[in-house]
Order: sequence, then C-alpha cells, then structure tokens
Amino acid sequence: MPKVVDHQARRIQVADAVQELITEQGLDRVTVARTASTAGVSVGHVQHYFPTKDEMLLFTHERVVRQILDRVSALGERATRQR
Repeated sequence: MPKVVDHQARRIQVADAVQELITEQGLDRVTVARTASTAGVSVGHVQHYFPTKDEMLLFTHERVVRQILDRVSALGERATRQR
C-alpha cells in the first residue's frame, strides 16, 4: 500500500525552515542544503517540492504575507466588535 503524504504539510515544513533561516542568518544565507538541514529532511526532499530555490522562496514569501493579512484582518474584526 502506498504511503499517504500530505504534500502541503511537507511544503509548509520547508517554508518554516526557510523562515527560521532568514530570521537567524539572513536571506543571503538561505540555501537548499541549509534549508534541508534545518527542516530535518534531505536536499532531494526539498527539491521534490520546490524544483528551484526561487520557487521555495516565493512559496515562503506568499505564506508569510497570508499570515500577516490574516492577523491584520483578525485585529480589524476585534476592533469592530469592541466598538
């Protein structure tokens, strides 16, 4: 029986590692190899989900932007309810 894999969860795992690397070492220090090591996966694993470093960075960027927008939206909703 084939292994069931949550592909989105795997992509998020890699994106979390990218965020961690950017926070701790800066964007210029992010590499596929460092990302794999930080995520605890192989370089091949990262490349399976993100064929290029640019795709990996773009996914991470879009995820961070969504998180920020969700938080801002939640703040706006809370402020509206408090009026």
